[in-house]
Amino acid sequence: MEMKKADQITGVLLLALSIYIILTGLSLELWWGDEGPGPGFVPFWIGLLLSISSILLIISTFNKKYKVESGTFSKEGLKLLFTLTISAVAAGLMAHVVGMVISMGLLAGFLATFFAEERKIFTTIGILVILPIILYLIFQVALDVPFPKGILGL
Repeated sequence: MEMKKADQITGVLLLALSIYIILTGLSLELWWGDEGPGPGFVPFWIGLLLSISSILLIISTFNKKYKVESGTFSKEGLKLLFTLTISAVAAGLMAHVVGMVISMGLLAGFLATFFAEERKIFTTIGILVILPIILYLIFQVALDVPFPKGILGL
């Protein structure tokens, strides 16, 4: 299958998924109540952003020039998929120990280091420190939405 067709199919499937997520978000309480945003708030906005991205992906397939590749899956692509999957699972499992905020910081730091063309220690440390602070300030302080805490209480 050529990449153009694969991108179009992926775009359509992601668009269908995003519509389902939006509808799920709308079926739940969406807006703020006494204790912050309702349970449908995050699914609605994630679904909306995913739908916009899906539509842009579909549209881009009509303008983008595709190079012909010899196989469906490249070694680099499989390495990327494997690394993303394993690191996301590891971050999810670590969340039970160190908490979600620290786990997401560690995940972002690892991915920034792994995928950076030039590994810069200050950039990685910045991501490791700044991302958890930003997540904490947005969700815990501004929105009063607590993250799952680990056994460390963080």
